[in-house]
Amino acid sequence: MENYKKYLGIDKNDLDEECVKQPTLYDKFASQVPDLIHSMDIAKTEMEKLYATMYQDIVSTSIGNGEKKPTDKAIDNEITSSELFQKEKLGYYEAKKEAELGKVIKESFMQRKEMIRGLIELHNSTYWSRSEKKTDLDASGSRDNRNLRRRKGG
Repeated sequence: MENYKKYLGIDKNDLDEECVKQPTLYDKFASQVPDLIHSMDIAKTEMEKLYATMYQDIVSTSIGNGEKKPTDKAIDNEITSSELFQKEKLGYYEAKKEAELGKVIKESFMQRKEMIRGLIELHNSTYWSRSEKKTDLDASGSRDNRNLRRRKGG
Protein backbone atom coordinates (compact mmCIF):
# COMPACT_ATOMS: atom_id res chain seq x y z
CA MET A 1 0.00 0.00 0.00
CA GLU A 2 1.39 3.31 -0.99
CA ASN A 3 1.72 6.19 1.43
CA TYR A 4 -1.95 6.54 2.37
CA LYS A 5 -1.46 9.07 5.16
CA LYS A 6 -1.01 11.96 2.76
CA TYR A 7 -4.59 11.36 1.56
CA LEU A 8 -6.18 11.37 5.02
CA GLY A 9 -5.97 15.10 5.57
CA ILE A 10 -9.09 17.21 5.08
CA ASP A 11 -9.12 20.80 3.83
CA LYS A 12 -11.92 22.30 5.90
CA ASN A 13 -12.05 25.28 3.53
CA ASP A 14 -12.73 23.04 0.52
CA LEU A 15 -15.29 20.57 1.83
CA ASP A 16 -17.10 20.20 -1.48
CA GLU A 17 -13.90 18.96 -3.12
CA GLU A 18 -13.18 16.66 -0.18
CA CYS A 19 -16.67 15.13 -0.60
CA VAL A 20 -16.00 14.52 -4.28
CA LYS A 21 -12.58 12.91 -3.64
CA GLN A 22 -13.64 10.68 -0.74
CA PRO A 23 -15.32 7.81 -2.66
CA THR A 24 -12.41 7.53 -5.08
CA LEU A 25 -9.85 7.52 -2.28
CA TYR A 26 -11.84 4.96 -0.30
CA ASP A 27 -12.14 2.70 -3.32
CA LYS A 28 -8.45 3.08 -4.16
CA PHE A 29 -7.40 1.69 -0.80
CA ALA A 30 -10.33 -0.49 0.27
CA SER A 31 -10.30 -2.44 -2.99
CA GLN A 32 -6.79 -3.69 -2.18
CA VAL A 33 -7.89 -5.43 1.01
CA PRO A 34 -9.38 -8.57 -0.62
CA ASP A 35 -6.18 -9.11 -2.62
CA LEU A 36 -4.08 -8.71 0.52
CA ILE A 37 -6.25 -11.19 2.41
CA HIS A 38 -6.02 -13.59 -0.54
CA SER A 39 -2.21 -13.31 -0.51
CA MET A 40 -2.21 -14.02 3.22
CA ASP A 41 -4.42 -17.10 2.72
CA ILE A 42 -2.13 -18.40 -0.02
CA ALA A 43 0.94 -17.89 2.16
CA LYS A 44 -0.77 -19.76 5.01
CA THR A 45 -1.73 -22.64 2.70
CA GLU A 46 1.83 -22.87 1.40
CA MET A 47 3.17 -22.96 4.95
CA GLU A 48 0.71 -25.71 5.89
CA LYS A 49 1.58 -27.73 2.76
CA LEU A 50 5.28 -27.47 3.59
CA TYR A 51 4.58 -28.62 7.13
CA ALA A 52 2.60 -31.65 5.87
CA THR A 53 5.29 -32.55 3.33
CA MET A 54 8.05 -32.30 5.93
CA TYR A 55 5.99 -34.32 8.40
CA GLN A 56 5.49 -37.08 5.85
CA ASP A 57 9.18 -37.07 4.88
CA ILE A 58 10.31 -37.38 8.51
CA VAL A 59 7.93 -40.26 9.20
CA SER A 60 8.80 -42.04 5.93
CA THR A 61 12.53 -41.68 6.56
CA SER A 62 12.24 -43.03 10.10
CA ILE A 63 10.13 -46.01 9.07
CA GLY A 64 12.31 -46.59 5.99
CA ASN A 65 15.37 -46.81 8.26
CA GLY A 66 13.61 -49.42 10.39
CA GLU A 67 13.10 -47.02 13.26
CA LYS A 68 9.99 -46.40 15.22
CA LYS A 69 7.81 -43.42 14.19
CA PRO A 70 8.95 -40.33 16.12
CA THR A 71 6.47 -38.67 18.45
CA ASP A 72 4.37 -35.85 17.07
CA LYS A 73 6.13 -33.44 19.41
CA ALA A 74 9.57 -34.51 18.12
CA ILE A 75 8.38 -34.15 14.51
CA ASP A 76 6.86 -30.74 15.23
CA ASN A 77 10.07 -29.54 16.87
CA GLU A 78 12.15 -30.68 13.91
CA ILE A 79 9.85 -29.01 11.38
CA THR A 80 9.38 -25.71 13.21
CA SER A 81 13.10 -25.34 13.85
CA SER A 82 14.07 -25.92 10.22
CA GLU A 83 15.31 -22.92 8.27
CA LEU A 84 13.04 -23.74 5.32
CA PHE A 85 9.91 -23.75 7.47
CA GLN A 86 10.99 -20.59 9.32
CA LYS A 87 11.37 -18.80 5.99
CA GLU A 88 7.89 -19.93 4.88
CA LYS A 89 6.41 -18.89 8.23
CA LEU A 90 8.01 -15.45 7.96
CA GLY A 91 6.46 -15.03 4.50
CA TYR A 92 3.06 -15.82 5.99
CA TYR A 93 3.55 -13.33 8.82
CA GLU A 94 4.55 -10.60 6.35
CA ALA A 95 1.45 -11.28 4.24
CA LYS A 96 -0.70 -11.23 7.39
CA LYS A 97 0.83 -7.91 8.45
CA GLU A 98 0.04 -6.38 5.04
CA ALA A 99 -3.56 -7.63 5.20
CA GLU A 100 -4.02 -6.20 8.70
CA LEU A 101 -2.55 -2.88 7.57
CA GLY A 102 -4.97 -2.87 4.65
CA LYS A 103 -7.88 -3.26 7.07
CA VAL A 104 -6.56 -0.38 9.21
CA ILE A 105 -6.23 1.84 6.14
CA LYS A 106 -9.76 0.97 5.03
CA GLU A 107 -11.06 1.91 8.49
CA SER A 108 -9.06 5.17 8.37
CA PHE A 109 -10.86 6.21 5.21
CA MET A 110 -14.20 5.34 6.80
CA GLN A 111 -13.27 7.65 9.68
CA ARG A 112 -12.23 10.32 7.18
CA LYS A 113 -15.72 10.14 5.68
CA GLU A 114 -17.25 10.65 9.12
CA MET A 115 -14.95 13.59 9.83
CA ILE A 116 -15.95 15.25 6.55
CA ARG A 117 -19.58 14.79 7.54
CA GLY A 118 -18.86 16.32 10.96
CA LEU A 119 -17.07 19.29 9.43
CA ILE A 120 -19.97 19.89 7.08
CA GLU A 121 -22.35 19.89 10.05
CA LEU A 122 -20.12 22.39 11.86
CA HIS A 123 -19.97 24.55 8.75
CA ASN A 124 -23.74 24.45 8.34
CA SER A 125 -24.21 25.43 11.98
CA THR A 126 -22.01 28.50 11.45
CA TYR A 127 -19.50 27.11 13.94
CA TRP A 128 -16.59 29.14 12.61
CA SER A 129 -18.59 32.37 12.72
CA ARG A 130 -19.52 31.77 16.34
CA SER A 131 -15.92 30.97 17.23
CA GLU A 132 -14.79 34.34 15.96
CA LYS A 133 -17.60 36.12 17.77
CA LYS A 134 -16.79 34.30 21.00
CA THR A 135 -13.16 35.38 20.76
CA ASP A 136 -14.26 38.96 20.22
CA LEU A 137 -16.57 38.73 23.24
CA ASP A 138 -13.82 37.23 25.39
CA ALA A 139 -11.49 40.07 24.45
CA SER A 140 -14.07 42.77 25.17
CA GLY A 141 -15.07 41.01 28.39
CA SER A 142 -11.46 41.08 29.53
CA ARG A 143 -11.28 44.80 28.80
CA ASP A 144 -14.46 45.40 30.77
CA ASN A 145 -13.06 43.41 33.71
CA ARG A 146 -9.82 45.41 33.65
CA ASN A 147 -11.74 48.70 33.60
CA LEU A 148 -13.95 47.53 36.45
CA ARG A 149 -10.92 46.54 38.55
CA ARG A 150 -9.30 49.91 37.90
CA ARG A 151 -12.42 51.73 39.03
CA LYS A 152 -12.56 49.63 42.19
CA GLY A 153 -8.98 50.48 42.88
CA GLY A 154 -7.50 47.05 42.35
